[in-house]
Formats: sequence, C-alpha cells, structure tokens
Amino acid sequence: MMTKALRIIDIKESDPRKIGHQHGETLRQEISEIAEIRLERMCNTSAFKTVKEVLTLADEHVPLLEQFDMKLYHELLGIAEGSNVSVPRLIVLNNYTDMRDIKPAHLLPSDDCSIIYSPGEESPILGQTWDIHGSAYPYVILLKLKEQMLFSIAGCLGMTGINRHGTSVAINNLSSIDARVGVIWPAIVRKALSCDSAEMAKEEIMQAKNGSGRHYAVADDKQFFSIETSGTKRKIILEKNDVVYFHTNHCLDEEMRKTHTISQESTTLWRFKHLDEVVRHMDLSSPEKVFLALSEVGLPLDAKHPHNTATCGTVVMDIKNRSMLACAGIADKEFLSCNQAITHF
Repeated sequence: MMTKALRIIDIKESDPRKIGHQHGETLRQEISEIAEIRLERMCNTSAFKTVKEVLTLADEHVPLLEQFDMKLYHELLGIAEGSNVSVPRLIVLNNYTDMRDIKPAHLLPSDDCSIIYSPGEESPILGQTWDIHGSAYPYVILLKLKEQMLFSIAGCLGMTGINRHGTSVAINNLSSIDARVGVIWPAIVRKALSCDSAEMAKEEIMQAKNGSGRHYAVADDKQFFSIETSGTKRKIILEKNDVVYFHTNHCLDEEMRKTHTISQESTTLWRFKHLDEVVRHMDLSSPEKVFLALSEVGLPLDAKHPHNTATCGTVVMDIKNRSMLACAGIADKEFLSCNQAITHF
C-alpha cells in the first residue's frame, strides 16, 4: 500500500449544521461511494442481509444521537444535506462495526487497530494505526475544525483526534457479544474531544450508551486513561501517564474479556505480543519515532482482495504541541522526511 498525505478538509464554520454541510458538499462523491461500500459490507458481514433491514436498524440509532448531543446530530444532518446521502446511510457509514456486532455473521471479519501511548521526552504521545477493510483506504481524510483535528473518513464525524486543550482520543474496535442499538461511536469520540481535559473526556465515555465494544485511550498533558467497553459494560483498566502502553483488539482486563470475541482472522494477539516484546524496547521518545514504530504492526493492502483488513491510516498526536502527524496507509520514513504529515492548529 502506498503511503500518502491525508486530504485536509479545513472547516472554518462554527454552526454545526454548516460544518456538516461543508463536509458533505466538499466530499459528496466520496461520501456516496464509501456509504455504498459500508452498506454492502453490512449485508455481507452480518445477519442483516437486505438493505431495508440495515437501514431500518440504522434509523433506530438516530433518536439516540439526538438525545446524546444535539450539535453532533445537526452536524450529521448537515452532512446528509451537503452530500445528498440519507441520514440512515450515514449512520451505517459511521457505525458499521457496532451495527454489525448486533447480529454478526458466523465468520466475523477482523478490524485490527494498534495503539501506542508514550510519556515521551518532551510531550506525551498518543498514536494508532487504523486497520479496517482495505476498500476504505481511498476515503481517509483529516477533518480540521476550529477546536479539533480529526482523523476520519469521508462522511464520518471523526474516529480519533486532538483538540486545542490537548485532550486526545485513540480507539481500538472490540467485538462485543452484548451489542445493542446505542450512540454511534464516532459521536462518543467527538463528545470526548469537546472536553477541556482527559478527566472530563473519560467521564463522557463512561456515561455514554455504547452500541458495542471499543477501547478508548484518552490523554492530555497530565493524565492517561485506558477504558474498555462493551455494549453494556465499561471499565477503566489503567490510569497512569508515566508508562509506555499498548492496546490492540482484545480486552486486557480479565472481567471485560468475558464481553467480547476475537475473530479467527484477527492478528490482535500477534500485534500485541510484537508491541510488548519488540516495540517496547524501541525509542518511543518523540512523535516521529512513535509514528515509525507503528509501521512494525502495519497490515499491507491485498490488491486481490481489497476488502481484507489493511492499515488504511496511521495517526500520532503530539499532545504538548497540539499537533497531529498522520498519513493514509502505513507510516513510512521517506514520507515522514517530506514533511507532509504534520498538521497544527
């Protein structure tokens, strides 16, 4: 897979509806395409086999988003208006993995992201790979708002990011066995990133009605939290900011381990072992070094099977300097030297 710079969507609007409208209008074609891909993936990776079934399920998520955060609800409406893609189709685009877990197919595909947190030398550093069906690779973007920078895909509210206060969030998918209709997970990320501190962001995540399993890594200048969730349970499994920490796509907490399953295709156990036994001993003192270290667990695109799991993006947040270092694909030293990867507020 080629490493390339992210397309930056720079939005100066403050009104949520206008933010969404600009997002949707700017990426109208891309949103339409990835919405169709996600709808097809839902029909092929879950027991919901018809478009009507999937969109009916998606519709059930809409009032929960409206109750959870009116601003994000209106932003999603704006994306729908700007892109001419319906709200239910956008719900599928945003919440595909959680919806799939409600009634999964027998052979569940793997979605394999790897997180590194490092106290760093000059600043705490939080980074991850974003590993999903490789057909999502062309749609990866950086969404730059007035108060937040978000690694995302076209049409999505945001998947990981940092705000002007240095509050940062990274995620790993966890396949929950108690999945339900809940708040779409990108909205939970965005709500956490509306907070002035990691402490406040942690509280938002702990109170949200999750749809399925997810691990949230939350950090700022002073604190780091690792939170494992399922559809009905959530637990803070680490609250310590002075140690190197890794997480992949299985629960590390013994109690939370009972709430999820691991796909037979998943590389999560191998990646965690490699991070813990090999990457731990590498120099992780700077954002650039964490960025390159994440390539150790990158998953290449399979050109013959484009829906197979691949690293569609790599993102690292420099918390003290409020900056993001990111690319589409696997982190690459040559790409890093071109200075195309760093974005500041």
